[in-house]
Amino acid sequence: MLLTIERVAFLKGVEIFANTPDHMLAAVARILDEVEVAPGETFMTEGAFEESMYLVVEGRMRVHTGEKTVNVVGPGETLGEM
Repeated sequence: MLLTIERVAFLKGVEIFANTPDHMLAAVARILDEVEVAPGETFMTEGAFEESMYLVVEGRMRVHTGEKTVNVVGPGETLGEM
């Protein structure tokens, strides 16, 4: 689990939060939920309704359709249905 100050530092490095003032990042940091995903675990399913955006803190997430890799998302990048 990251401390609030560590979450703020991380968020500052994420493109969509880059220009967000620190006090607002602190508010966002306090309401984040951390999720740990095991290697090979299916985290999201194509076409499923999602209400969240996910930020990769460490490791990589493979985005795929069947066996075809569409993208690989790493630290500081986001994923989720928009």
